[in-house]
Amino acid sequence: MSAIHRFTIPIMLGAVLLMISCQSPQPVVPAKTAPVPAVSSATGPVPGNTFSGTVLHVRPSAHLLTVRSTADQKDFVVGPKTEVFTETSRHGALSTLNVGDLVEVNYEQHDALATATRIVRTAVAAGQKPAPDVERLERMLNPDPNNPNKME
Repeated sequence: MSAIHRFTIPIMLGAVLLMISCQSPQPVVPAKTAPVPAVSSATGPVPGNTFSGTVLHVRPSAHLLTVRSTADQKDFVVGPKTEVFTETSRHGALSTLNVGDLVEVNYEQHDALATATRIVRTAVAAGQKPAPDVERLERMLNPDPNNPNKME
């Protein structure tokens, strides 16, 4: 066997292996699978719910708030991490809310339990005196027509 034939076979074999390894891989097409169902209240919390209405009951000692809308009524658990916003306080307590106040409640639904994450009082109950800062702001925005110079 000549020297040319001795080197030709390994060179040809190496060239073939090099060509095979340099080819781009074919894309892998995933098998069709069933769609993943949305998270239900049975498997965990459902975030992003909002409920607006009028405060029906406030029970600070039990950490409960009941709000009634025009179509529904809902009880909320108010935990230590629940944010309560009023006109004068960004970190209010459940006890600052009164029956009749208008509120918007952001909550998470855990099975049958609604846990409030944020409560915003949008208006005070009829007949209740608003906070002094709100009262002053009202006077500034709606001046007395009989005394236009008096802003405060």
